[in-house]
Amino acid sequence: MLQEVFYFAGVMGMMKLGGSIFVGVRVPSKGKSQYSMDLKMGLVLVSNKILLKGETVCWMYRALPEEKGDSGWRVFSGTEDESYLTDHNNFKFILADSLMAIDDSLKANLLAPCHSSFERNQATKEWEMVDEGEFF
Repeated sequence: MLQEVFYFAGVMGMMKLGGSIFVGVRVPSKGKSQYSMDLKMGLVLVSNKILLKGETVCWMYRALPEEKGDSGWRVFSGTEDESYLTDHNNFKFILADSLMAIDDSLKANLLAPCHSSFERNQATKEWEMVDEGEFF
């Protein structure tokens, strides 16, 4: 059975998603999250370049969920190369609240439907909806 690290703020435990078990580990947080995203939206797959290296979220898309409990969101810093993207160990599933604790500008994006994608404008730092049909 495949095991992945499952990051979420302030809670330890295990969660089953499809045939995989996700082990909870603590991500530093500033107390209770002020970004309540209790939308029952499922987990978000996030690059370790964001989670572990502190890089900024610059690109995200929402595909159809692959399994029960998956929101379909895939979140990247934009610096991941092809080799990095093909290694599943470079990504972790986290709760939307945990992602909001990292970058609260993502809230509106996370509410978008499947087949949505967003890129951060490097000049203005604002989010722009983009058409990346190849991912859907």
